[in-house]
Amino acid sequence: MTMEVLTRMQNIYKEVEMKLVQSGILTYAELMKGGSKNAIIRIREYDVGAYLSIHSGMERAIREICWHDLSINVKSDLREFSKLKKIR
Repeated sequence: MTMEVLTRMQNIYKEVEMKLVQSGILTYAELMKGGSKNAIIRIREYDVGAYLSIHSGMERAIREICWHDLSINVKSDLREFSKLKKIR
């Protein structure tokens, strides 16, 4: 599969696609398999400026939902994970 597969996903834009590819995640299937937490950890290995919004966008892409459809529980979990992993 090519890089463009990632940008076909809702909430995955060119900048995020480039970060995913740099971290070794090349396809939707790889993102789905590893999950957004694994992806953000891998991205943070070379980009310490990776924000919670990127993590949230990847989670929404995996779930195939719009930003406002992410549950309060999931948002809270992502925030807590971000604090633990020092993601801004």
